Amino acid sequence: MGRVVIGNGQEFDFLTKTVTDTTPAVAGPMDLAEGDWVGVQLVTTGLSGSWKIEVSNDFVAPLNNAYGQAQTTGTFSDITAAFTPVIVAVVSGVSGENQFVQASVCARCIRYTFTPTSGSGTVRAIGIVKSLS
Repeated sequence: MGRVVIGNGQEFDFLTKTVTDTTPAVAGPMDLAEGDWVGVQLVTTGLSGSWKIEVSNDFVAPLNNAYGQAQTTGTFSDITAAFTPVIVAVVSGVSGENQFVQASVCARCIRYTFTPTSGSGTVRAIGIVKSLS
């Protein structure tokens, strides 16, 4: 996974993974401390399943305690419904294989999960985080 800073936004390749079973593919948590808006393209090939997007304000990554905060696993809240247009279930070859969604998000960090129900293929989430100020 890489990160490139572009203008006043941060572009992320949140998740790229080959999936061959029904184990969820998880990306993150990733820092959103300086962003207010998230746009993400959710791409799957050869898979059916569903996306979930969660945020936390109390997650502290290991070795990332620059402010003297102890590592914590965090408490995450599902904000999938906050994105527009609505994130639809993925049905391989039928619907939801390429979705672009966006939301105003004010949180410390974000994570993305794709839970496959059938098929094998690839899953990818590519996004950008921007500050509106």
